[in-house]
Amino acid sequence: MRDKIFTICDTLSKAGISPTAEKVRAELGGGSFSTISPIIKQWRDSQSRAEPAPEIPAAAQTAVNQATALIWKIATDHQAEAINAVRQECARIEHEAIAERDEALKEISFLEERLKASEEQIKSLLAKDTARANEANALELQIHKQQLALDSTVNQNIELKSEIKDLRKLAATAQNEASKLEGMLEVFTKTKTSASAKKTTKNTTQP
Repeated sequence: MRDKIFTICDTLSKAGISPTAEKVRAELGGGSFSTISPIIKQWRDSQSRAEPAPEIPAAAQTAVNQATALIWKIATDHQAEAINAVRQECARIEHEAIAERDEALKEISFLEERLKASEEQIKSLLAKDTARANEANALELQIHKQQLALDSTVNQNIELKSEIKDLRKLAATAQNEASKLEGMLEVFTKTKTSASAKKTTKNTTQP
């Protein structure tokens, strides 16, 4: 089958007809395309390997050489221009980068100064806060002492009020006792005076 297909392909090719699976199948009188197509491909591969490369005419070779030299020159010139453009772009980028770096360094220096000033301000504020905290602690201690003194005074006042209340009760009791005694004394005095008067009258009336 392979040799028959190769022979048919050779015959068709010599007749100026490109071998295809359909044409080869028609020449065979049947067969599967899946079987014929790979063999046709093998025949084409063998033909491409067997055919020698045609020689290039001298004029064509000269034209090719000239064209190659011209293309090389154009490519070299273009490459030089591209390299020069790249160098210029690199120089511009480097210049901009240096400028940005200098600006960044200035900004860093400025920020460092601000940071230093802020740290000094923070230290000052912390010192003031510490002093104020100490003053507050001292005042709080003093207030605590005064509160204790006040509480003691309040307690003393409460005790004094209780004593005064008790004394007032005693004074009221004593006043009542004194009033009773005074009444009894007055009755006793009246009784004694009346008895003395009766005695005197009795003595006067006797012969």
